[in-house]
Amino acid sequence: MKVQAVDSKTGKTVEKDLPSLSASFIGAMTDLEFSDEKIKRIISLMDISADAKSVLYSVSAVTIRIGQNVVKIGRKIIDGIAMLFEEFPNAAWGVVLGAIFGALISLVPMIGVALGAIIAPISMAYGLVKGLDEDLADKKLTRKIREMSQAYAPLAS
Repeated sequence: MKVQAVDSKTGKTVEKDLPSLSASFIGAMTDLEFSDEKIKRIISLMDISADAKSVLYSVSAVTIRIGQNVVKIGRKIIDGIAMLFEEFPNAAWGVVLGAIFGALISLVPMIGVALGAIIAPISMAYGLVKGLDEDLADKKLTRKIREMSQAYAPLAS
C-alpha cells in the first residue's frame, strides 16, 4: 500500500510503498480515543511553555495518506500520549523526568557523552517504575474510596 506524507521542513511529498499494511492497521490508526476539543484542552492545561504547546498543536495536525485514507498520525500520537498521561500520570511524569535527567547528564563535558547513553535509559526506566508504583497505589486507594462510598450509598436516599 502506498503511504504519502509531506515533509514539514521542505514541503516535498515523501512516498513509500508498504505492502504489509492491513485494513485493521488503518482502522486502528483512524480510531481516536479523545475528541479534538479534549486534546486541545489537555494541551492548553499542560504546565509547559507556550512554545512547547505550539509544537504539540503542530504535531497533532500532521497527516499522512495511506492508500485512499487520510490518517491523522500526529493526532494519533498525541492521543496515545494523552491517554497514558490520563491513565498513568505519575508513570508518565517519571519517564519525562528521567529523560530530562539523562539529557542533563549527557550535557556534562567529557563524561556526559559516555554516561548519557547509559544513564538516560536507566533513569527513564527508574522514573517509569517509581511512577507506575505510585499510580497503582493511587488506583487501589481510588477503588477503596469507591467501595466505601457505595457502602454508604443507601444513607444518601
